[in-house]
Amino acid sequence: MPAKQKALNVACNFKMTPTFRYCLGTYNKPTINDEIEISEAEYFHCSKILERFQKLSSAENLFRVIELNYADLETKLNSYLIKSPQLDFYEFDNLFVDLNRLILNLLSSIRTYLDHTETRLKREYGVSSEEWLLFKQKTSYAYDNYFEYRFLYKLRNYSQHCGLPAGSAEITSFQDENSIWRDKMNVLFSRDNLLSQYDGWTNLVEVDLKNMPEKFDVLPLVDKTFELLKEINQVLKNKIREHYKEDAHFLFTLLPRLTHLIGMPCLIKMEQAEVIKITFNSFPFEHISHITGATINFNYV
Repeated sequence: MPAKQKALNVACNFKMTPTFRYCLGTYNKPTINDEIEISEAEYFHCSKILERFQKLSSAENLFRVIELNYADLETKLNSYLIKSPQLDFYEFDNLFVDLNRLILNLLSSIRTYLDHTETRLKREYGVSSEEWLLFKQKTSYAYDNYFEYRFLYKLRNYSQHCGLPAGSAEITSFQDENSIWRDKMNVLFSRDNLLSQYDGWTNLVEVDLKNMPEKFDVLPLVDKTFELLKEINQVLKNKIREHYKEDAHFLFTLLPRLTHLIGMPCLIKMEQAEVIKITFNSFPFEHISHITGATINFNYV
């Protein structure tokens, strides 16, 4: 091989040694402002904290799925009430199935939240921990003291084994506290059908069902269960976030260094070799604000 060609091959195979730059900065789409340089040790310390907050957010988002499914149900109920005068027989006949679908989506997300939370608390804190015992006490109290909670908890199992509950949807009118007539959507379940098709209710829920009217509206039960879960989740969230106070206060002490920059605070790593690679992670400002009690505002253009 000619010497000239050999030298060219060597040059082509040469790779640049990457260099790194670590910064605190802000992200203001599409611009990254990276004016505050930090050490590699500072970067990895911040990175570990942000990773812990990302895991916390992922766990807390399980309840957010419940909230979104509940909001979807509320939105669909309102839309059907608005459209009710224009609904034909076929559309109204399918209304019950559609609302049932949304209820079952909600129940599935509730069960996912409860199961995953139980597993996470046992794994992270242990079966003797205050966190696990608090969750167990709150959920057990809701089950023991509220028919709405225990019925919907078991209804999810019913739907897995027996499909959609038999029943119907109806729209009724009522006068509110100001004597104004309003329409209300009801999703009625058949008590006798629920009892005859499924034997896994447990004695407590079975007795509850036998005391219900032959046709009963499930929507108030959904509303009450959602409120109970919301309370449980808030108490548990406050308890768990106590473990993140030190991390939140540390990140909060970094924010004054970024007040002159435009955009959302973030941690930045710039890797330069043949190409420049930029990695950035935004600060969990909702967590920082909630845990520290500080109000955090950002500058945007």
